[in-house]
Amino acid sequence: MIEECLEKINLPLRAAIREEEHGLPLLSWLHSQTIPEGNGVVWLSGEVSSIRLLKPELLSRGLNRKQLKMKAYWSLQGHK
Repeated sequence: MIEECLEKINLPLRAAIREEEHGLPLLSWLHSQTIPEGNGVVWLSGEVSSIRLLKPELLSRGLNRKQLKMKAYWSLQGHK
């Protein structure tokens, strides 16, 4: 349903459904994406463990630290 909504408003986005998991669905989605060359910026905002999981993957794909803008707004640690 989410993907259908994004399609209808013509946004070039894909939904990553987490189903009670944090980080791994996003990492799987990231593996399927091609990161364009250039000096673009990746902006990440979310749960702490998700951000920590995605950062090394983005760096390993050729982005540098200046291209990553990250803000972890909450943590599930202790809330499981």
